[in-house]
This record gives sequence, structure tokens and C-alpha cells, in this order.
Amino acid sequence: MLPPAARTRLRLRPDQKNVLLRVTLRDLARTLTHAEANALRDAIYAAVHEGEIAEWATRVERRSS
Repeated sequence: MLPPAARTRLRLRPDQKNVLLRVTLRDLARTLTHAEANALRDAIYAAVHEGEIAEWATRVERRSS
């Protein structure tokens, strides 16, 4: 559980949870560019993120639900 100060900083609501995901991004045929890896990271982040504070690796437009 996050300390109260961290929950406040992230503006987490009582019904929300903070999770840590470890994802390995790997193409079997070639090296991913930084831009490709960041785009994949942002797509994963967008799929799971529900809070008010967003931390994007690249400049993206967040799809409205």
C-alpha cells in the first residue's frame, strides 16, 4: 500500500490501486528503436491507466473512453 503522501501526489481515489508492471519489449528479428519501444510502452500504459496523472514516454493523444 502506498503512503498517504504518495496517494495524494498521484491523486489516487480510494477505489483505485497503484500497480507496477514489468514488460519486456523484444522483436525476434531486429532491434527496436527508442521510438518504437516508447510507442509500445505508451500503448500498454494507456490500456491500464485510469488516474488523473499521466506519465507518457512520448507525446500522444489519449483516447477518451
